[in-house]
Order: sequence, then structure tokens, then C-alpha cells
Amino acid sequence: MSYIGAFSAKLRMSLWKENWLNNIAGKEIPMTEGVEPLKILSTEAIKAKWKNEGLPADTMSFENASIISSCSRWPLLIDPQLQGSNWIRGSQGDNLSPININQKHWMRELTKNISEGRSVLLEGIQEEIEATLEPLLSRAITKKGGSYFL
Repeated sequence: MSYIGAFSAKLRMSLWKENWLNNIAGKEIPMTEGVEPLKILSTEAIKAKWKNEGLPADTMSFENASIISSCSRWPLLIDPQLQGSNWIRGSQGDNLSPININQKHWMRELTKNISEGRSVLLEGIQEEIEATLEPLLSRAITKKGGSYFL
């Protein structure tokens, strides 16, 4: 599901109904009739919570939120209308530190917030990602004794 996030609603539906369902049926994998990815990845209660946090109430936004909430890797949002950013800010409250990588001393701010256990929203990332972010993005976390290190 994480790879479908970049596509339009029409292409997502086409992939699901014309490609994936046929592939699943062709391989004779047991599946509940009429199942949809969004119904598996979220519930009505979760969608109501997302709406209260500022997420728009359309299917595409709910699909994107379910992908973000379910993925094991850090999500990358291409968010020209700032809808995803606003939702993340609403869902994290005071525990979120937005950091723009174009600001001065952004790495110091990032290090401080991670050390304090705060959630971080990195903004302003361009096509070329700063090499010093690689351990963070790949979740290269190790445990020594009772402490965690990045």
C-alpha cells in the first residue's frame, strides 16, 4: 500500500480493482468478497479522530492517512496544499517540533528534539536529501545498555 500513495484516486482504484484483485484471484488466495484496503487499514472511529485533528473528510485523504499511520518507514509527503502537514500538526499537538531544513542550525534543533523524545516534522526537503539524515531516515537505532542511540 505504501507505494500507491503517489498516485491519483482514479489510478489507485484501477490498480486495486483491475490489477491486484485479479492477481489475488488468479493465485487463488482466499479473500473476503468486497474488501477494500481502507476498510482494513482504518475504522470509522479512526477516521472520525482524523477529521477532528484537521484531516479533510475525503477518501483520498483517508487513504493517505491510513498509509502514513500504517507504514513502518518514515513517510514523505508531497503536500502543496499543506493538508497533510496541518493534520500531522493537529494530531501531535505540543509534542511536535516542525523544523525546516533551510533554517539556520536545523541539525542542532533536530538533535535536541530527538534527544528529548519529541516528534519532528521535517519541512522543506528537496530532491536531494542531506546525507546526515540517512541514519534517521533508515531508523538506524541501536541499544547499548538501557539507552538507545542513533
